[in-house]
Amino acid sequence: MDATFVESTAVSLGFLSKPNGKDFAFAGNPVNDAKIIGTGVGIAVRKGDNQLREALNGAFAELKRNSTYQQLLKKYFTVDLAVH
Repeated sequence: MDATFVESTAVSLGFLSKPNGKDFAFAGNPVNDAKIIGTGVGIAVRKGDNQLREALNGAFAELKRNSTYQQLLKKYFTVDLAVH
């Protein structure tokens, strides 16, 4: 393989950190153009399930507020995963 376009977290954890990925690396700058990669990832909830949606939003907000989010990023990931 000469090159591929991949999501950085998945390839970091699922390939580059494994023995099969030892001869591969990222090249160039990350692509952040929403026209190319979209506006991010999300968690789908059943339409109309406002209680679950709000519970998830509240949980993510609390993780960010109390620094748990940053601690988890540092421990488990090599790239920033923005939660909005």
